[in-house]
Amino acid sequence: MLSDAWHMLFDVLALGLAMWAAHQARSGHPASKHTERRVSMINAVSMLLVTGWIVYEAIERLQNPRPVAGGYVSIIALVGLLVNLVVAKHMHHQHEHHGGDANLNHRAAFLHVLGDLLGSVTAVVAGVVIYFTGWMSIDPILSILISVLLLVVTLNLIRDILRGGAGHHH
Repeated sequence: MLSDAWHMLFDVLALGLAMWAAHQARSGHPASKHTERRVSMINAVSMLLVTGWIVYEAIERLQNPRPVAGGYVSIIALVGLLVNLVVAKHMHHQHEHHGGDANLNHRAAFLHVLGDLLGSVTAVVAGVVIYFTGWMSIDPILSILISVLLLVVTLNLIRDILRGGAGHHH
């Protein structure tokens, strides 16, 4: 629970910073591009921290398995998945209809939402597997797989930030 609370705090801060940087850019503030790059880097580095913490916790759970109520986990994760889908759809709409090309700030904020979305899907799958089979290791194994995927995406974003914005856009 504590690690999930820290994760949520990082997400709230990341999205809040991204909104602030986007507001600065819209206001025409002279340093807005520099602000957006800084916020993008802060959000990308925070995603590295969150991903590292998830892997650490997953390894701990593999070494010291704890009982998990698979049915409850699936239900709660399904609600989280629906919320994350709504947020992702809203961000995609903002990008498509109000933002043109995805800037680094938007990509970094979306990365946090993507992480939550993938985490919710993972939790639903793990909860169902645990409920029907009792195999507790599925949760940390899926957490590590999702973390590796997020690590690759995050490192690509950091590379683009350091290059000044050139590169892949989602």
